[in-house]
Amino acid sequence: MIPSEKLRFEISNEMKHDLTRFAWGRDLKNFIYGIDLSQNLENGVTTMEQVYEQGLNVGHCGLASRYVARAWDEADVIYGKFAPLAGTNKSPEGAHAWIYLDGYVVDTTLMIAIPANVAEVLGYEFLETITSYEARQLEEQESFSRTRDEEKGPVKILTMHKPIVTMQNTQVM
Repeated sequence: MIPSEKLRFEISNEMKHDLTRFAWGRDLKNFIYGIDLSQNLENGVTTMEQVYEQGLNVGHCGLASRYVARAWDEADVIYGKFAPLAGTNKSPEGAHAWIYLDGYVVDTTLMIAIPANVAEVLGYEFLETITSYEARQLEEQESFSRTRDEEKGPVKILTMHKPIVTMQNTQVM
């Protein structure tokens, strides 16, 4: 089980809601995992799949959401709060970021896609929006990084000059 799946399981138990029923479908997971990062990252991380396998997305929800949102023309990155994350090491205040696409919340940390109206009931609080166009214009200063206890050093972000991929009419579910 990768770190995102473990966190999803823990939060599901705490909330007493089965979030696994909203887990990414195979097509969405394969699409996101296949996003090529080789032009943008150093230290051998070349795909989003590697980011997820190494758990680098956990604690970097904004960065992961911005990279994934660039893959769709009509996706927005939402900054807000997700109450069940409050008190965790990576988000003591519950601050969180995710993608809004076609009426769904696509959470890059928990690897779930939830209808937006259900997400609000579960505790997602929408505060600020960045469009996919704006996300493509950003030069990333943040980086996916590992803890000191891990063998390899931090994964450094190189400046993004163009979108990673552009997809139109890609369905969430």
